[in-house]
Amino acid sequence: MDPRLEAEIERQERLNREAAEAALVKETRRAYVTVFTSDAGRRVLNDLRAAFYDRTSFVPGDPYATHVFEGERAVILRILTILAEETDAPTQAEAET
Repeated sequence: MDPRLEAEIERQERLNREAAEAALVKETRRAYVTVFTSDAGRRVLNDLRAAFYDRTSFVPGDPYATHVFEGERAVILRILTILAEETDAPTQAEAET
């Protein structure tokens, strides 16, 4: 087979894979919006925020606990970031109602 043809086929396959991956990412991000903008999702998000985000993650003298708490906080931060990027995210006051 012609090397140029092989290269073009590989390029097209790569582009197709990238498009499929981008579509999956977009679909997943839209799922976050669907879940966390429902009434039940807002309630769950508020609970998660209270437990893992709206508190200090620093534990004086214990870097391991601080690390764990920062990891918990990072999960909530990811959810909030996706919601802010994908929607007109509810303000904190709206999320608390």
